[in-house]
Order: sequence, then C-alpha cells, then structure tokens
Amino acid sequence: MEGGLYRFGAGWFFDGLPGIALAPVDIIVVSFSAVVTGLVLNLTRRWRNWPGKRTIAVIMLLCALISGTGIIVSTPVLLPITGPVSTPASVTVAGPASTMSSVSDTEAASMPVSVPPISVPEAKSGEDLFGCYEFDECIYMNPLSSFIAVKGFMPYVYGMNEDALVIANTETGEMQRFSAQYENIAVDGDEFTSKSKLKLISLPDISRYKERWLRARFAGGGGIEYGLYQMDGEIWLVSMGSKDIGVWSIYRLQRTDNYDLSELKQAFDSQTGTAAGKIQMTLRDVYELARKGRDIKPGDFERSIGKAAGHGFKIMRYDIEGGCVLIVHSDEPDSGINYARLTKQGYDPFDEALSVDIRDGTQAVAAYLDPLHSLRKLKIEDKHGGAWGRELIYEFESYRYFLNTTRADEIFITFENGERLPLKQALEERRTVVEELVSNGLFNVFMEPAENPMGGFFTILHHHHKFSFDGEAFYPSATFMYSIDRELSTYFDIEELADILELQGRTELAGRLRSIGDAGNLPVIAGRAYIDGGGLAKAGIKVEIGWHLSSHTPVSFRSENDQED
Repeated sequence: MEGGLYRFGAGWFFDGLPGIALAPVDIIVVSFSAVVTGLVLNLTRRWRNWPGKRTIAVIMLLCALISGTGIIVSTPVLLPITGPVSTPASVTVAGPASTMSSVSDTEAASMPVSVPPISVPEAKSGEDLFGCYEFDECIYMNPLSSFIAVKGFMPYVYGMNEDALVIANTETGEMQRFSAQYENIAVDGDEFTSKSKLKLISLPDISRYKERWLRARFAGGGGIEYGLYQMDGEIWLVSMGSKDIGVWSIYRLQRTDNYDLSELKQAFDSQTGTAAGKIQMTLRDVYELARKGRDIKPGDFERSIGKAAGHGFKIMRYDIEGGCVLIVHSDEPDSGINYARLTKQGYDPFDEALSVDIRDGTQAVAAYLDPLHSLRKLKIEDKHGGAWGRELIYEFESYRYFLNTTRADEIFITFENGERLPLKQALEERRTVVEELVSNGLFNVFMEPAENPMGGFFTILHHHHKFSFDGEAFYPSATFMYSIDRELSTYFDIEELADILELQGRTELAGRLRSIGDAGNLPVIAGRAYIDGGGLAKAGIKVEIGWHLSSHTPVSFRSENDQED
C-alpha cells in the first residue's frame, strides 16, 4: 500500500509477521473498506479546499454504514465471548475463577489421521479421558472468525478429570475451569450441521467416521460451552457459539506427557485459592528485590500476585504494573532462585537475550529500563555535516524534533532485516522512534514542545548526559530536563524525579518534592510541572551540571545528608 499502513503506525506489526492469515470475514471487511476509502478519496481530490457539507455528510453516512455492518455481523459471534480482540485475533472467554487468555483458531479442515482407538466404556465416568492434552490440529473454524490456530503457536494445556476441564496458557499463566458432565451418546452424521441455522456455512462431514460419540460437555461462565467428541480414534474439542452460529471451532487434541493433572491442579489452586490479600507487583517492588541481589529467595515473592507458567508450571510469572513482566524460576524452592528475569513491555519474557536478571542489582535494572536503551540494533549512516541551522525532521504528539544542522537527506537507517530508508521516511512511517535512533548513535537532536513560550528545549536527546543521585546512577525520560540557553537556566520534571527517588528508596525526599509540586506556582511545560535548582534546594536537594563536559555532561543531585564540604 505504498507505505500507507506505516503512516497509520501499524508498520511494526506487519514487519513482525512472516505472513498474514486472513479469514473470509477479514477479506470482506478489508475489500469493502478499500472500495469505500477509494470512493471517498476520489471525491475529496476534486476540491482543493475542504469538502463541502454535502461531501462530509456522504462520508459520515458511509462510515456509519460500515460501523453498523460490523456491529451487525459481529454481534451474534461475540455474544458468548468476553474480552479484547487482538491481531492475530483470538477468542477470549471468561470463567468463574479467572479469565483465559487469547485462544487462536483457523478455518482449515483436516482429514482423519491414524491414531490408536480409544475404547468407549459402558459407564459414563469418562475415566479413559482423564489426563492432559495439547492442541494437535484445527479441524474447523467458523468463517466469521478472524482467528487462526497453528500447531507450535498454541501454548495451551487441556486437563480433564472427573470434575472439570481446565485450560491453561503456559505463556501467560492464565487458566479457566469448566465444569464437566461425562456421557456416552452416539451422534448422527448431521450432529454439527443440525446445531447451526447458518446453512451456507460448510461444516465438517463426520459421516465418514464409523464411531461417533459425544463423550462430555463442559460449561463455564458467560454461557461458554464445549463438547468433547470421539471420532473413531480422535478426540475433538468443539466450541459452541450462539444458537444462530452453532459450532464455532473444532480442535483435535492429543495426549501429552509433558504435563500431568497434579501439576495442573497445583498451579490452578495456587492461582485461584491464594490470590486473596496479594497485590500486583510494581517497579518499586522490583527495585526492592534487586537490592537483595543473589540473596533473593522464593519467599520474597509471596506478597505478589503471580501465575504458574512454563513447562511443568515451574515458572512464576509476575505482571508488573505498567507493562513489564518478571519471570522467576526455581528448581528447588529451598535452595534459592535460578533466575529472576525482568522484561520490558512488548518483548518476549521467555527470551533471555531481551531481559535482565534483577539479581544483578538496581544499577543493572535501571540501565535496562533506560528509555534510551534500545533492544533493537539499527545502523545509522550520518556524515555529521550539513549547513548551519536547525532542521525539523519530525513532529509527533505535540513535540518537534530538530537536527542541529540541515543534513537529514544524507542520513539513512538500515534495519535488522536489511531494509534501508532515509531518516525522515523511517520516522514518518513509524518504523522507529527518535529515542531509539539516539540510542543507536544519532547525535545532536533537539526536542521541543509544540507550544514553547519559554523558548527552551529538552536536552537529553541532544547531549549524552549522565544522571546520578548521591552517586547512584538513574536514567530519566527524554522530557526530564528542560534548558533555556539564553537564561542559562535548567528545569526538571518534579513528578518524574519524585518517582525516581521512590524507586531508589528515598521516600522522604520524594514526599518533600511532591509537597512543593502540590503547592503549585511551578512552570508547566507540555502539561507537566518543572522545578529549578532553587526549588530543589527548598526540598534539601542540590544539583550540579557539568556544562564543561558537553559530550557526557554529568548531572549530579545530592541530598542534605550527602552534601560535600
């Protein structure tokens, strides 16, 4: 689409997929939207000025029709489903104990495979079914779905016992329980087609199977129902939608020895039975744990809400307020921790290369969380020349970014996949952000608020500052320090500094700063309050800025208790 998708900020998503799977409903929606968009653009191109009222009315009517059509089509599908939809889209269902994370589906049908037959006992206890299963193949997916299920990308374990079906996501630790009712009912070849009023939808032909049994029904909160069927030697888990939709998906399951019911039960009980009184972990908790270094013990995590995940549910996953994830593994709880890895928001928490072990201390954690610490490696070609004067290279979210000289046309970015783009194009298409470029070596970037009556700029992207408080390094955001050259004055984001002090355990000082901020009378820049050196002195904090070391300007904060004579 000639970069159009990137201009909507979605380029990173499409780059991250080796291929995009579209269900029939996706193709219809995309095609319909493309046609309408083309018509609207053709209309608007006829005028140099803004379109008239009639054109605007037509555009709004078309948008309303598209929205209404989407609601009408999706409403019957979403009735038994709760939770958000993402891409690749997934079904999220709710149960009485917890919420199960995304379950992906596909429309691909498959032929029966040769599997040792499962005998059907006379009793209805279902004992021959008890155990743990994994996803094997998607037999059927309703064409109204946008979801896809691929073997190798379905991190789910299905555990069945006499009471329930438990579905566990081994990556997120989310689990859901469905009450079980076992039975042995022979079914006809039209078992699935008879349950759907949408006769145009082609369901799997099961008449080819000699033995067709409904072995169990599983019910959960929100009206979600599953049926467990035996087709000759195969076990099918069938998800039911609304009465109008009927069968939503059919997964073929296979037994697994990678998990057992006792492990699954223990993980489920620990998640649902002991959550009361526990709290979600915060970054402040992470820093407190990091101060213990290699002395961290499993008991140090008892106050935080965690979920059992990974192989054998031996890993505890802690979702941290703000988006980070902490993964903790211990082979023997009494002997200590194997690792406690922190991962930034948006990265795979199980990828060791993208994480930091908090046992390495607070300095390692702070450096890892540095906003200018990129986990991507980009190559930047910059001759550092150009004519005198600032050059605007990008505007985003009420901020303007400038180079110190006019040279943007000579700067090129090469991405990890080998693609090479001019600087401005890479930024406009949201293939990267300025902070990521600076972390990879782009120098002398001025960042200014769009509304800038004080005439200053944020200096962190321009100079390679080193910040410390009483000798302990910290890594603030790009908007932390604001300077006005003509006045030789500098201001600091008071709330961010207070947050940093809290992470470092300086709670009393953080409280003093917040009291000054609450009193008002501070300059507001880009919606945030800033304090200068005089204001910091009132809170008992002294700041020194080493302007003479412009390449690595040290900015040192000291408290009253650590003032040098």
